[in-house]
Amino acid sequence: MNEPSVFDVPSKTMPPDAVFYDHGLESPQAKIHNVYGMEMSKGTEEGMLKLAPGLRPLVITRDTYVGGQRYAAVWTGDNSSTWDQLGVSLPEIMDMGFSGLTLAGADIGGFALDPSPELYTRWLEAGVFYPYCRTHHVLGGHNQEPWSFGDRLTDVNRKSIELRYRLLPYLYNAFHQSAVSGLPVMRALLLDYPDDPQAVSQDYEFLFGDDLLVAPVARSAVTHWEVYLPKGAWYNFWTDRRYSGPTSVTVDAPLDRIPLFVRAGAIVPTQQVVQYTSQAPINPLTFEVYPELAPSSSRQRDAGATSSRDYYEDDGSSLDYRRGVSMQERVTVTSTAVGITLAVSAREGSYIPPPRSLVFKIHGQRTRPTGVEARGQALEAQSTAGSLDRAELGWAYDEGANIVWVKVPDSAAALTINVQR
Repeated sequence: MNEPSVFDVPSKTMPPDAVFYDHGLESPQAKIHNVYGMEMSKGTEEGMLKLAPGLRPLVITRDTYVGGQRYAAVWTGDNSSTWDQLGVSLPEIMDMGFSGLTLAGADIGGFALDPSPELYTRWLEAGVFYPYCRTHHVLGGHNQEPWSFGDRLTDVNRKSIELRYRLLPYLYNAFHQSAVSGLPVMRALLLDYPDDPQAVSQDYEFLFGDDLLVAPVARSAVTHWEVYLPKGAWYNFWTDRRYSGPTSVTVDAPLDRIPLFVRAGAIVPTQQVVQYTSQAPINPLTFEVYPELAPSSSRQRDAGATSSRDYYEDDGSSLDYRRGVSMQERVTVTSTAVGITLAVSAREGSYIPPPRSLVFKIHGQRTRPTGVEARGQALEAQSTAGSLDRAELGWAYDEGANIVWVKVPDSAAALTINVQR
């Protein structure tokens, strides 16, 4: 807990007139209480670096001070298993992000009391989008693991956790952006839409990185949920239905589905589902592409809608990235009336990932391509996305989902793919 705790007194901490050395200032406990927690985090990190100097330490605290994000992840402390506490956790973590505490989260399911199966399931759906994701419960309480509420909800909770694993490359890039720019990973809409009063007023909705809008269900017995979509175009993550903002929409929200939207123009890096992060290297690295709409007029056939995203990767565990052992490339998507062009820049940096495939999953494609080329060579069409899994390269079209799949080997060289309408 990292606090100067004294459990057998009413205040549960040291008397307010207790004196700390504080570099000779002899400061009272009222000033130092939170600094104490940060200094304990700092000392713990220093000790871990001495024991394992080549590895990134993970320190977890619930008591810190300004600047404490340099040393530890933070959880919000002893919450309770209530719907109100689920709702409170969302603006709370957003506020922590404003203060620089990016790697933050609340105890999923609540620490005190016992959640209903519904509450735990909804909380886990939201919690997989906390930057710091952990389920935690009081000693002596009922079992509160994802598999503690029956087979049906075990399956639902498994899918929530698997979604986080799939999104790990996207999340990793959001953390890299945060380390460079200071932008929080879980951010209030007001950061991106400060001139939109309705966006500013949203306490439950948030952006997860640049391109995912999350609207957790925070009430019991609800199967539909109102979501505010700011300006721009948005895809429903589950159905690929496209909406134009600003607008409020009511979407289906059964117990196994959190309302989730993707910004048009997004290029979301994902990976295969694993049981733990180091189980296997990313393979394939899949870019979920949500194109901007291209002009449809014949007089605008050469005009295009273009979006780009940077992709960053390193080994994920060592401190080698501090001396440049990392890689970065840019992925660009241009949608025109005659097709879609995908361009991946040559890699920059000295980190070389293990051999793998690249998959581009292009959403919102209502017609089957007439052909697909990569590096100027025609790719062979596969009958299904499943058969494409077994091929080294090629493409497939899922008519029911309106998705085009393209698969090629990953390499350090620049890559251009043309999908012809």
